Amino acid sequence: MNDAERLRKLFCNDDVQPGVVGFVSRLLTECHDHYWELDWRQPDQCTFLGIDTGTEVTIEVPFRPSVFRATIARVAALSDEIAATFRIAFSNDPNDLWLTIKPRHDAPAQIDGSDALAAQAHS
Repeated sequence: MNDAERLRKLFCNDDVQPGVVGFVSRLLTECHDHYWELDWRQPDQCTFLGIDTGTEVTIEVPFRPSVFRATIARVAALSDEIAATFRIAFSNDPNDLWLTIKPRHDAPAQIDGSDALAAQAHS
């Protein structure tokens, strides 16, 4: 499976970890494991930039603005927990929605709290 296919599936696959909590967990894992920088400036489209490769993949996102806002809110709630692993910036103002996630070069091998997020999603 190529990068674009895997990233598209990320936005559609909620079998393992459903809902926004599961989606954010999958999104953070993808950005960390494949060293993607996420730039999400519109509810219906986001761009992943391969930090090591320079590859750029733009994905059409099948989410309503309310789901985009919930995603931003979840990342914001995790911001202290994931600060060692990611640089994040966002705006959740209805007139100015955007989210950026960038893995840190010195990030730990495992995302802080990812096991807790997975366990929480299954309960």
